[in-house]
Amino acid sequence: VLSGCAGNPFDGIARKREADRVEDRPNAAKVAALLRVADATAEAGDYGSAISMYRRALEAEPMDVTVLKRLGKALLRVGANTEASDVYRKAAAYGNDAEALAGFGRALIALDQPRAAISQLQAALAVEERPGTYNALGIAHDLLGEHGAAQAIYRAGLDARADHLGLLNNLGLSLAVSGRHDEALGVLRRVAADPRAGSRNRLNLALAYGLAGEVEAAAETARRDLDEGSVQRNLAFYATLRALGDSRQTMRAIGAHSVSAGSGERQTSRH
Repeated sequence: VLSGCAGNPFDGIARKREADRVEDRPNAAKVAALLRVADATAEAGDYGSAISMYRRALEAEPMDVTVLKRLGKALLRVGANTEASDVYRKAAAYGNDAEALAGFGRALIALDQPRAAISQLQAALAVEERPGTYNALGIAHDLLGEHGAAQAIYRAGLDARADHLGLLNNLGLSLAVSGRHDEALGVLRRVAADPRAGSRNRLNLALAYGLAGEVEAAAETARRDLDEGSVQRNLAFYATLRALGDSRQTMRAIGAHSVSAGSGERQTSRH
Protein backbone atom coordinates (compact mmCIF):
# COMPACT_ATOMS: atom_id res chain seq x y z
CA VAL A 1 0.00 0.00 0.00
CA LEU A 2 2.76 2.45 0.88
CA SER A 3 4.50 1.95 -2.43
CA GLY A 4 1.33 3.09 -4.22
CA CYS A 5 1.01 6.36 -2.30
CA ALA A 6 2.25 9.63 -3.68
CA GLY A 7 5.04 11.21 -1.68
CA ASN A 8 5.96 7.99 0.20
CA PRO A 9 8.51 9.17 2.81
CA PHE A 10 10.37 5.81 2.61
CA ASP A 11 11.09 6.08 -1.13
CA GLY A 12 14.10 8.30 -0.70
CA ILE A 13 15.61 6.07 1.97
CA ALA A 14 15.08 2.96 -0.16
CA ARG A 15 16.64 4.63 -3.22
CA LYS A 16 19.66 5.73 -1.17
CA ARG A 17 20.17 2.23 0.24
CA GLU A 18 19.96 0.75 -3.26
CA ALA A 19 22.43 3.35 -4.54
CA ASP A 20 24.78 2.53 -1.69
CA ARG A 21 24.63 -1.16 -2.58
CA VAL A 22 25.37 -0.47 -6.23
CA GLU A 23 28.23 1.88 -5.29
CA ASP A 24 29.70 -0.71 -2.90
CA ARG A 25 29.32 -3.50 -5.46
CA PRO A 26 29.68 -1.98 -8.94
CA ASN A 27 29.73 -5.46 -10.50
CA ALA A 28 26.62 -6.70 -8.69
CA ALA A 29 24.41 -6.74 -11.78
CA LYS A 30 27.06 -8.59 -13.82
CA VAL A 31 27.54 -11.16 -11.06
CA ALA A 32 23.79 -11.71 -10.69
CA ALA A 33 23.43 -12.30 -14.44
CA LEU A 34 26.37 -14.75 -14.47
CA LEU A 35 24.93 -16.61 -11.48
CA ARG A 36 21.55 -17.04 -13.15
CA VAL A 37 23.12 -18.60 -16.24
CA ALA A 38 25.65 -20.64 -14.26
CA ASP A 39 22.97 -22.05 -11.96
CA ALA A 40 20.80 -23.07 -14.91
CA THR A 41 23.81 -24.64 -16.61
CA ALA A 42 24.71 -26.62 -13.47
CA GLU A 43 21.09 -27.71 -13.10
CA ALA A 44 21.28 -29.09 -16.65
CA GLY A 45 24.36 -31.11 -15.69
CA ASP A 46 26.98 -29.08 -17.58
CA TYR A 47 29.23 -28.49 -14.60
CA GLY A 48 32.29 -27.60 -16.65
CA SER A 49 30.58 -24.61 -18.25
CA ALA A 50 28.97 -23.65 -14.94
CA ILE A 51 32.37 -23.66 -13.23
CA SER A 52 33.76 -21.33 -15.89
CA MET A 53 30.91 -18.89 -15.32
CA TYR A 54 31.21 -19.05 -11.53
CA ARG A 55 34.90 -18.25 -11.93
CA ARG A 56 34.08 -15.24 -14.10
CA ALA A 57 31.65 -14.05 -11.44
CA LEU A 58 34.32 -14.51 -8.80
CA GLU A 59 36.77 -12.41 -10.81
CA ALA A 60 34.22 -9.59 -10.69
CA GLU A 61 33.40 -10.07 -6.97
CA PRO A 62 36.25 -12.03 -5.30
CA MET A 63 34.61 -11.86 -1.84
CA ASP A 64 31.11 -12.93 -2.87
CA VAL A 65 30.31 -15.84 -0.55
CA THR A 66 27.35 -16.97 -2.65
CA VAL A 67 29.57 -17.37 -5.70
CA LEU A 68 32.22 -19.19 -3.67
CA LYS A 69 29.67 -21.66 -2.31
CA ARG A 70 28.18 -22.43 -5.70
CA LEU A 71 31.62 -22.81 -7.28
CA GLY A 72 32.63 -25.17 -4.46
CA LYS A 73 29.52 -27.28 -4.97
CA ALA A 74 30.13 -27.57 -8.70
CA LEU A 75 33.79 -28.46 -8.17
CA LEU A 76 32.76 -31.28 -5.81
CA ARG A 77 30.40 -32.61 -8.45
CA VAL A 78 33.26 -33.00 -10.95
CA GLY A 79 35.68 -34.44 -8.40
CA ALA A 80 37.93 -31.37 -8.15
CA ASN A 81 38.07 -31.93 -4.42
CA THR A 82 41.25 -30.03 -3.55
CA GLU A 83 40.08 -26.89 -5.31
CA ALA A 84 36.61 -27.28 -3.80
CA SER A 85 38.20 -27.46 -0.35
CA ASP A 86 40.15 -24.25 -1.00
CA VAL A 87 37.06 -22.45 -2.27
CA TYR A 88 34.87 -23.54 0.64
CA ARG A 89 37.63 -22.67 3.13
CA LYS A 90 37.67 -19.14 1.76
CA ALA A 91 33.85 -18.90 1.95
CA ALA A 92 33.81 -20.20 5.53
CA ALA A 93 36.42 -17.64 6.57
CA TYR A 94 34.01 -14.77 5.91
CA GLY A 95 31.67 -15.70 8.75
CA ASN A 96 29.45 -18.35 10.31
CA ASP A 97 27.80 -19.56 7.13
CA ALA A 98 26.33 -23.04 7.65
CA GLU A 99 26.38 -23.91 3.96
CA ALA A 100 30.03 -22.89 3.55
CA LEU A 101 31.11 -24.79 6.67
CA ALA A 102 29.22 -27.91 5.62
CA GLY A 103 30.61 -27.68 2.09
CA PHE A 104 34.12 -27.43 3.50
CA GLY A 105 33.41 -30.52 5.60
CA ARG A 106 32.14 -32.50 2.60
CA ALA A 107 35.22 -31.50 0.61
CA LEU A 108 37.46 -32.74 3.41
CA ILE A 109 35.60 -36.06 3.40
CA ALA A 110 36.18 -36.31 -0.34
CA LEU A 111 39.89 -35.70 0.35
CA ASP A 112 39.86 -38.60 2.86
CA GLN A 113 40.20 -36.29 5.85
CA PRO A 114 37.13 -37.30 7.89
CA ARG A 115 38.62 -36.23 11.25
CA ALA A 116 39.22 -32.67 10.00
CA ALA A 117 35.75 -32.69 8.42
CA ILE A 118 34.05 -33.37 11.74
CA SER A 119 34.97 -30.00 13.27
CA GLN A 120 33.67 -28.12 10.22
CA LEU A 121 30.41 -30.06 10.14
CA GLN A 122 29.85 -29.61 13.88
CA ALA A 123 30.39 -25.87 13.41
CA ALA A 124 27.85 -25.88 10.58
CA LEU A 125 25.26 -27.63 12.75
CA ALA A 126 25.83 -25.08 15.51
CA VAL A 127 24.79 -22.37 13.04
CA GLU A 128 21.91 -24.24 11.38
CA GLU A 129 20.68 -27.81 11.64
CA ARG A 130 20.28 -29.32 8.18
CA PRO A 131 19.67 -32.98 7.31
CA GLY A 132 22.50 -32.96 4.77
CA THR A 133 24.95 -31.77 7.40
CA TYR A 134 23.91 -34.53 9.80
CA ASN A 135 24.36 -36.95 6.92
CA ALA A 136 27.90 -35.77 6.13
CA LEU A 137 28.86 -35.81 9.81
CA GLY A 138 27.62 -39.38 10.15
CA ILE A 139 29.63 -40.40 7.08
CA ALA A 140 32.79 -38.88 8.58
CA HIS A 141 32.36 -40.94 11.76
CA ASP A 142 31.57 -44.08 9.75
CA LEU A 143 34.76 -43.68 7.73
CA LEU A 144 36.68 -43.53 11.00
CA GLY A 145 35.06 -46.77 12.15
CA GLU A 146 33.01 -44.90 14.78
CA HIS A 147 29.73 -46.51 13.79
CA GLY A 148 27.89 -45.99 17.07
CA ALA A 149 28.53 -42.25 16.87
CA ALA A 150 27.55 -42.23 13.19
CA GLN A 151 24.27 -44.02 13.84
CA ALA A 152 23.39 -41.62 16.67
CA ILE A 153 24.00 -38.70 14.31
CA TYR A 154 21.86 -40.17 11.52
CA ARG A 155 19.05 -40.74 14.02
CA ALA A 156 19.37 -37.18 15.32
CA GLY A 157 18.88 -35.92 11.76
CA LEU A 158 15.92 -38.25 11.31
CA ASP A 159 14.29 -36.81 14.42
CA ALA A 160 13.71 -33.68 12.34
CA ARG A 161 13.22 -35.33 8.92
CA ALA A 162 11.97 -38.87 9.42
CA ASP A 163 11.57 -39.44 5.66
CA HIS A 164 15.01 -38.23 4.59
CA LEU A 165 16.26 -40.97 2.24
CA GLY A 166 19.92 -40.04 2.52
CA LEU A 167 19.90 -40.33 6.31
CA LEU A 168 17.93 -43.58 6.20
CA ASN A 169 20.20 -44.99 3.52
CA ASN A 170 23.38 -44.24 5.44
CA LEU A 171 21.93 -45.41 8.74
CA GLY A 172 21.12 -48.72 7.08
CA LEU A 173 24.60 -49.06 5.62
CA SER A 174 26.23 -48.21 8.94
CA LEU A 175 24.12 -50.81 10.72
CA ALA A 176 25.00 -53.40 8.08
CA VAL A 177 28.73 -52.76 8.30
CA SER A 178 28.65 -52.90 12.10
CA GLY A 179 26.96 -56.32 12.00
CA ARG A 180 23.45 -55.27 13.01
CA HIS A 181 21.96 -57.03 10.00
CA ASP A 182 18.31 -57.33 10.97
CA GLU A 183 18.07 -53.62 11.78
CA ALA A 184 19.97 -52.72 8.62
CA LEU A 185 17.70 -54.77 6.39
CA GLY A 186 14.61 -53.27 7.99
CA VAL A 187 15.83 -49.74 7.28
CA LEU A 188 17.07 -50.43 3.76
CA ARG A 189 13.90 -52.31 2.75
CA ARG A 190 11.99 -49.19 3.76
CA VAL A 191 14.31 -47.05 1.63
CA ALA A 192 14.13 -49.33 -1.40
CA ALA A 193 10.32 -49.39 -1.24
CA ASP A 194 10.06 -45.61 -1.21
CA PRO A 195 8.74 -44.15 -4.53
CA ARG A 196 11.71 -41.75 -4.52
CA ALA A 197 14.26 -44.58 -4.35
CA GLY A 198 16.56 -45.29 -7.27
CA SER A 199 18.80 -48.12 -8.36
CA ARG A 200 21.56 -47.15 -5.93
CA ASN A 201 19.16 -47.52 -3.01
CA ARG A 202 18.08 -50.95 -4.20
CA LEU A 203 21.72 -51.98 -4.66
CA ASN A 204 22.45 -50.87 -1.12
CA LEU A 205 19.75 -53.30 0.02
CA ALA A 206 21.44 -56.02 -2.03
CA LEU A 207 24.71 -55.11 -0.34
CA ALA A 208 23.13 -55.43 3.10
CA TYR A 209 21.81 -58.88 2.18
CA GLY A 210 25.30 -59.77 0.99
CA LEU A 211 26.95 -58.62 4.19
CA ALA A 212 24.40 -60.67 6.14
CA GLY A 213 25.33 -63.75 4.11
CA GLU A 214 21.89 -63.95 2.46
CA VAL A 215 23.36 -64.53 -0.99
CA GLU A 216 20.16 -65.52 -2.83
CA ALA A 217 18.29 -62.48 -1.52
CA ALA A 218 21.24 -60.28 -2.52
CA ALA A 219 21.25 -61.70 -6.04
CA GLU A 220 17.49 -61.41 -6.45
CA THR A 221 17.54 -57.78 -5.32
CA ALA A 222 20.50 -56.85 -7.54
CA ARG A 223 18.85 -58.41 -10.62
CA ARG A 224 16.26 -55.65 -10.56
CA ASP A 225 18.91 -53.26 -11.86
CA LEU A 226 21.90 -55.25 -13.12
CA ASP A 227 22.67 -57.83 -15.79
CA GLU A 228 23.70 -61.29 -14.64
CA GLY A 229 27.42 -60.70 -15.09
CA SER A 230 27.28 -57.61 -12.90
CA VAL A 231 25.21 -59.45 -10.31
CA GLN A 232 27.85 -62.18 -10.05
CA ARG A 233 30.64 -59.61 -9.73
CA ASN A 234 28.75 -57.90 -6.94
CA LEU A 235 28.20 -61.21 -5.14
CA ALA A 236 31.95 -61.82 -5.28
CA PHE A 237 32.52 -58.33 -3.88
CA TYR A 238 30.11 -59.00 -1.00
CA ALA A 239 32.04 -62.19 -0.18
CA THR A 240 35.26 -60.17 -0.12
CA LEU A 241 33.69 -57.68 2.27
CA ARG A 242 32.54 -60.45 4.60
CA ALA A 243 36.10 -61.78 4.72
CA LEU A 244 37.65 -58.43 5.66
CA GLY A 245 36.62 -58.60 9.30
CA ASP A 246 37.29 -54.88 9.79
CA SER A 247 34.34 -52.49 9.70
CA ARG A 248 36.47 -49.46 8.84
CA GLN A 249 38.06 -51.20 5.87
CA THR A 250 34.64 -52.47 4.84
CA MET A 251 33.15 -48.99 4.87
CA ARG A 252 36.01 -47.58 2.81
CA ALA A 253 35.79 -50.46 0.33
CA ILE A 254 32.06 -49.86 -0.09
CA GLY A 255 32.66 -46.19 -0.80
CA ALA A 256 35.21 -46.99 -3.51
CA HIS A 257 33.27 -49.80 -5.20
CA SER A 258 31.47 -49.28 -8.50
CA VAL A 259 29.08 -51.64 -10.23
CA SER A 260 29.39 -52.81 -13.82
CA ALA A 261 31.33 -50.57 -16.20
CA GLY A 262 28.33 -49.88 -18.37
CA SER A 263 25.94 -48.73 -15.68
CA GLY A 264 27.60 -45.57 -14.44
CA GLU A 265 25.97 -46.07 -11.05
CA ARG A 266 27.81 -45.99 -7.76
CA GLN A 267 27.34 -49.00 -5.50
CA THR A 268 26.43 -46.70 -2.63
CA SER A 269 24.77 -43.31 -2.34
CA ARG A 270 26.39 -42.32 0.92
CA HIS A 271 26.90 -38.69 -0.02
